Amino acid sequence: MSTLALAYAGKPFSAVSADPAANVEATITIPAGGRGWLILSAHLTVAQGATQTPLPSLQVKDAAGNVIGLYPGASAATSASTTSTFDWYPKATLTAGAGALANAAPIPEGLVLKPGWTIGTSTAGKGANTDLSALAIHVVKF
Repeated sequence: MSTLALAYAGKPFSAVSADPAANVEATITIPAGGRGWLILSAHLTVAQGATQTPLPSLQVKDAAGNVIGLYPGASAATSASTTSTFDWYPKATLTAGAGALANAAPIPEGLVLKPGWTIGTSTAGKGANTDLSALAIHVVKF
């Protein structure tokens, strides 16, 4: 989306989920009112203990709970005993994951979520030793 279109849409702001307990996913629900949120970027930190090898994905669901999009945070799972960050944004080059401490992953440009939809994490390979941070997103409200 062009800078001009963003100027008409509204001012960017951040939304942050609650900090989930270990082995629990992070989720943000788009509130009622307005026409939706344009997702500019998302950020997550994953602290992993000695056993699991998680791979977080950014997941978008509609108001009925149908998965609309699933965007992996890297091309391979996080190594055990590693703390890694994951950043999703348009045109990012997907990183390899594994032992990487900082990962980047693409999301579609112009990704708009309607009221009642959710954006959150879906983490393959997580377990009792997997601790996800709060999910932070940078958005424009319509």
